[in-house]
Amino acid sequence: MKVAIIPARGGSKGLPGKNVQKLGGYPLIAWTVFSALRSELFDDVIVSTDCEEIAEAARVAGASVPFLRPAKLASDVAVTAEVMMHALEALTVPDTDWFALLQPTSPFRNSHHIRSALGMLGGDTSSVISVTEDKPLSWAFEMSGDATLLRALPGAVATRRQNEASVVRPNGAIYVQRVGDFRRDPVFFYPDTKGYRMSKIDSIDIDDAEDFALAEAVVACGLRVPEI
Repeated sequence: MKVAIIPARGGSKGLPGKNVQKLGGYPLIAWTVFSALRSELFDDVIVSTDCEEIAEAARVAGASVPFLRPAKLASDVAVTAEVMMHALEALTVPDTDWFALLQPTSPFRNSHHIRSALGMLGGDTSSVISVTEDKPLSWAFEMSGDATLLRALPGAVATRRQNEASVVRPNGAIYVQRVGDFRRDPVFFYPDTKGYRMSKIDSIDIDDAEDFALAEAVVACGLRVPEI
């Protein structure tokens, strides 16, 4: 079995109800469901949620909702790995197969991205994680309580970005790995994990109202459309 798992709890505090808010005329969660289905890679595209409203929006978009997530796995402190493990056990996915974790807060990750990331899995690669370009580490600071800036990387000296090594960060859009590896060690990063690079627009991750407004502007400009 090859399964896409879309985790979508109902208790978002940064933007209440964000997974069912309309983006380009469709609930946010529908964008991810559409792309997973359009990839034509999965035996099943399922949504793990504790919320009936999200479940109904997911079903209308074409996903399966074979269970409602337990409340203890839908809190602010719930660990994503535990949510994935619960879904894999509920679906009885064999160790020999693989799964893709697709977060609904990344609406501009599309079927091409999913297929390309999946294509990197295999051989000596246990998992693939989508990433996007970030500022060099020497540009990172922490801010103290009195607003003093402290270098996050002590001793680093900031230079021109073009002169520094390329730095990427996970963008939260795609996590792909073997089920057996995950059951043995339920993490998403392994020593042989590879990164699949995505653009900054495709990497927009919606946590709050400002993020959603940015996504709306992208759609309004016609830069991204849902894969209906």
